[in-house]
Amino acid sequence: MLSFTIAWTFLLIVCYLLGAAILTRVGGDCLEQVGDRLMISTWLGLISLSLILFTISLFFPLSLTVGTIVIICCLSIACSSSKIRTSIRNFQLLLSPAKIIGFSTLNIIVATYISQKIIWFDTGLYHFQAIQWLSRFGVVPGLALIHNRFGFVSSWFALVAPLNVGIFQARWTAFGNGFILFLACLQLSISLFRIWINNAQKADWFIILSLGLCFPLLIWQKLIISASPDVPVILLTIIISWTILIIADKHQFCNPENSSLDLTIIPLLLSVGAFTIKPSALPLLVISFSFYILACQWQWRRFVWGSAISLMTLLPLLIFSILTSGCPLYPVPILCLNLPWSVGAENAKVMSKIIQNWARWSGPTPTNANAWNWIADWLNYNTNQFTLVLVIISLISSIKVFKQLRIGKNNEYKYILSLGIFGMVFMLLQAPTFRFGLGYLTIIPAYLGALYYQKFSSIVALFFLGITGLLALVVGWYKTFLIILLIIVLVSLFIQFYQRTRGFKLAIIIVVLGLTLILNKAIQAGGYTQIYLWLPPEMKAPSRSEVKSANNIDYIKPKNSNQCWAAELICTPNNLQNVQFRDASKGIKSGFKKLE
Repeated sequence: MLSFTIAWTFLLIVCYLLGAAILTRVGGDCLEQVGDRLMISTWLGLISLSLILFTISLFFPLSLTVGTIVIICCLSIACSSSKIRTSIRNFQLLLSPAKIIGFSTLNIIVATYISQKIIWFDTGLYHFQAIQWLSRFGVVPGLALIHNRFGFVSSWFALVAPLNVGIFQARWTAFGNGFILFLACLQLSISLFRIWINNAQKADWFIILSLGLCFPLLIWQKLIISASPDVPVILLTIIISWTILIIADKHQFCNPENSSLDLTIIPLLLSVGAFTIKPSALPLLVISFSFYILACQWQWRRFVWGSAISLMTLLPLLIFSILTSGCPLYPVPILCLNLPWSVGAENAKVMSKIIQNWARWSGPTPTNANAWNWIADWLNYNTNQFTLVLVIISLISSIKVFKQLRIGKNNEYKYILSLGIFGMVFMLLQAPTFRFGLGYLTIIPAYLGALYYQKFSSIVALFFLGITGLLALVVGWYKTFLIILLIIVLVSLFIQFYQRTRGFKLAIIIVVLGLTLILNKAIQAGGYTQIYLWLPPEMKAPSRSEVKSANNIDYIKPKNSNQCWAAELICTPNNLQNVQFRDASKGIKSGFKKLE
């Protein structure tokens, strides 16, 4: 636990400085709120750092030495700017003992929660193994032939790979997800503080409501305690939407001197980074690109700049995916190449169908499956019921937001609505599971609530209460819906007391206590009782496995399972009868190819 708190503090400083250099370049000095600049800079820096490490993995293994050199170079470049050095001095003046204590307390609380045993299925299936491959070898041609899941390329694994060494090996797997949970909690704390001092804006209410809807399910399902790339995509969906609100509130966010580099490029940079983490961020990329080229006056120059930046940032992902699987966006079966190590378009198509059907059936696909009969089975699972409620609330909220703002001059709502609806449809068509759509499903209801942050209508509150309660009775599963009900009631009380000093502060206390009870209940439901003071528990190799050999390739195959967890490389649940080294004299470093 303490190892996380120390490392996260250092990483936050690195990400802030790296992101501040980018934010300054695009005119971020015009953002008055220090907290907004801090959070935007940190998220930008985090995405940039993961992309840099991911790109370097095309040439070198992501060892601790490589990671250290990258961080030193990033700090040197960032601190070479006089504006950054000035911002560091100004930021130091704003620090106080109370803020430091609050920061440290929050850090310790999140680290205590994250420092638990990882049980998430996909982390044992391929997340940790992918991290090990990056740490020891970098990109390995034909790796998807060993296990098709290794063709699922993610820049998020590159962030953790240099830390998979020494006493931290197989212990810091949840490091990245824990850090962004800490960032989200820090941002939530900043917004709550602004509300406390009666200085909140629409974007602050949006953060509170959207994260309030996300956190219970993420914690209940223990998704955050893993290396899953779904977590950063979910949170980045909220952060990018929040960033659009922040930028839209600026009356002059376009740069008259250089119309291609201004604040509108920030959501695009974050969304491109999110896409390199997981392709489920495609709606983010499309809407952020639209925001960049349309928020200011339309110019071909902005379209060309946006396209060039997106392509250059995505290029390492495309190259990496081609090297590992032969397909630029595996498991998307488009533009797959006929290479000696390619898994082929047909394999990619089958893999895509497996992902879709598994999300629909929450398990193996039955023989009588068709395009529609999965829906009844889908509704039998608690998380899917939660997802359905959010879909319905999002649709109702969309109608209300559109009616409220279609005549207004501010077009921010078009981007929030488009992102929420596009993301929701994309999730339902591709893989209807909360992991792919939780972020998209929360932003429209949160935006509607943010619109009423000063004059929240009790009728709207009762409407949401009635809809949620009715669904609870119809579906017959109560716990998740009771959480939503409690959040709505607390937020309603919160806003009803807004601008009434004593009652307002009392409402804040009620909200904080209520959310604390919810999170505590969720933690208890997951069976988290042990506190690991220094390091999280070590991830173990499968208890039962066998060593096999095929075509001079020695590998470990788990018995009665397809999860390798922390087994030594090479580990795979497959039989490698049709795979060989590309160059037998070089072994693993040369990569793999199909047996000739």
